[in-house]
Amino acid sequence: MSKQVLSLQQISQFIDHIDAHVQSEGCDHTTRFASRWAEQNQVPWQDLQDALDQASVFCDCEIALNLDEGQPLFLKQDKLVAPFENRWLLPPNFQSTITKVEKILVGRAGIASPKPISICIGNRAI
Repeated sequence: MSKQVLSLQQISQFIDHIDAHVQSEGCDHTTRFASRWAEQNQVPWQDLQDALDQASVFCDCEIALNLDEGQPLFLKQDKLVAPFENRWLLPPNFQSTITKVEKILVGRAGIASPKPISICIGNRAI
């Protein structure tokens, strides 16, 4: 099942907007211009970000250079690793027993880190 995130007209405007900003301000390898455009054009950012991830474009310069302007952008919902309601894949009856969290690092569902990540809870590293 797929959900259209950007129409053919929107994708053209989106790429033109991103390209203009990347050329004038450079790319810091984030999606800051894309997220601003989504907010200004009332496009759900999480859907757009997931669709961009599925298209293998992860920053503004990759959007400008690699996103196909000739077709609408779709979110393939059957390919999502985790359901939207439960992004962290927690068990249905999950209740945390942690009362104090000083630092915690989290990642988006489906994106693995190339090296192990330590999570600090209280004074313990997990």
